[in-house]
Amino acid sequence: MNLEYDLGRGERGERDAHVEEDLRALTGAEAATVVNNNAAAVVLALNTLAEGREVLVSRGELIEIGGSFRIPEVLAKSGARLREVGTTNRTHVADYADAVTEHTALLLKVHTSNYRIVGFTSAVSLPELVQLGTQRGIPVMEDLAAVHWLTSRPTDCPRNRWSPNGCAAAPTWSASAATSSSAVLKPASSLTARAGGASHRNPLKRALRCDKLTLAALAATLRLYRTTPDLRAVLPTLRC
Repeated sequence: MNLEYDLGRGERGERDAHVEEDLRALTGAEAATVVNNNAAAVVLALNTLAEGREVLVSRGELIEIGGSFRIPEVLAKSGARLREVGTTNRTHVADYADAVTEHTALLLKVHTSNYRIVGFTSAVSLPELVQLGTQRGIPVMEDLAAVHWLTSRPTDCPRNRWSPNGCAAAPTWSASAATSSSAVLKPASSLTARAGGASHRNPLKRALRCDKLTLAALAATLRLYRTTPDLRAVLPTLRC
């Protein structure tokens, strides 16, 4: 099999080539790479973009995910330095702007997929963060956590134990990719946009990459997304 062999050129190729074209077509991203899970994507992206430098994160988005893994700890393992901004319940664009220094490498937004803060709250949207990043020349990354691929997603999906918002309330990949952030992460293990090319060259990529069986399954699924009119009829994960 030709996992890392380009049959057309008759020379060594990239294993991500089996899925990158479909990922780019489906998301509108400029580049894409695939690793074994979303935590791996976070580590790879942070290490690629911000090793030894500061990453600004809202205090309200310093989440703990399954297995007691926490964003600050994952960030520390990547070699980046955490800089908290705002408060637990309210964070404004000015909080990010005031915290930017010559040591700032990245603005990070984390989707709070498994809890909700309600009441007297305020959060910075991705477009607002991207606008600030563009003004200051700083990359913006979004960790989307649990998302939907589709722009029009099922509205009859029942609430589930993973999200207090229910399936229909989760954000969509395409909407976030279209916001022109520098990198977008999701559980299908993809790092997209301009950071994708740099992550390909990161030595960590070899340790975090997917094996041939995962890539084969992902490639087949992506082809269905591109060619099948009724995805719910062929993909069990979309049947609520």
